[in-house]
Amino acid sequence: MNWLNIKNCGYINEYHKKISLNEGKIKTGEFFKETLMEFAKVSTKIYDTTGDLAFTYKEKQLSSIFLPTFYNLSYGVIQEVPTRRKERGQESTHGWLDYWIQKDENWVYLIELKHAWQFLNGKLTKDSLDKLDKSIKQLRCIRKPEIKQLSDVETTFKISLILLPVWRNIPIEEEVDIDDEYPTDLAELEKTAKNILNDIVTEISWLGLWSTPHRMQYAFKPTHGKSMQTFPGVILIAAIV
Repeated sequence: MNWLNIKNCGYINEYHKKISLNEGKIKTGEFFKETLMEFAKVSTKIYDTTGDLAFTYKEKQLSSIFLPTFYNLSYGVIQEVPTRRKERGQESTHGWLDYWIQKDENWVYLIELKHAWQFLNGKLTKDSLDKLDKSIKQLRCIRKPEIKQLSDVETTFKISLILLPVWRNIPIEEEVDIDDEYPTDLAELEKTAKNILNDIVTEISWLGLWSTPHRMQYAFKPTHGKSMQTFPGVILIAAIV
């Protein structure tokens, strides 16, 4: 893997899986990479301003990062777009699409976003898999008539995103004070990504890694537990539905 340095914002890396030509292999792959880069920049700016790791909050609070991220990359973005969902053989029900993004004149993305957790060097949890499967199911329930209501652009794609803040425990026997920097080796994040790619059942299109800058990898004591913790990185998974 080749890590790319984002000035003052850590490093990113990515795994391309199966993005077919009719799914916009080049352009969609670029969109995923650009999203990860901009996510890192916006998250770092928030941290430098507030001292807070905004990506450690839940799904609803992630809009404070993703809205400016998508605005910086596109013609326009709308959050919580009303739509209709329909299971096969069932009546349509009212729902909300997390993000509608017009990348350029001829390209629209419909995105469902989920938030879960990932332990460094660990495997993907059942909760993470369930959330990924749920977002894919939600998108599959948005059928062609509803897509036409959401976009009159021919190249419109439904995308499931799951964001995984990567956390780690610092062994109790190691002497470390609160707010000490405790940076993680990039190889450990690579190992975590490979664990996920080996474990995941649902076909995914792309996986991106962000290694947070050292100043964001500070030690803190959680509300419950005795060990110190840090957040060495973030993993973003994308599946084209």
